[in-house]
Amino acid sequence: TYVNTEMASRSILESELQKIDPDYVLVCTEITDDSTKVYFDHYQAPWQIVYNNEKFVLLKHGGN
Repeated sequence: TYVNTEMASRSILESELQKIDPDYVLVCTEITDDSTKVYFDHYQAPWQIVYNNEKFVLLKHGGN
């Protein structure tokens, strides 16, 4: 389990994702901070949505 820095910039989020190299990321629309939501809304590649509903979005890394 990993939680990113609140209101992190795009470069910080990318750096953190590269360090931990996750296969999946789960975004909760109720508690995930806005910087993470914006990041995955605008920079989805290579992430693919594999499941979503009104509370969660599960993304799979396309390269893994």
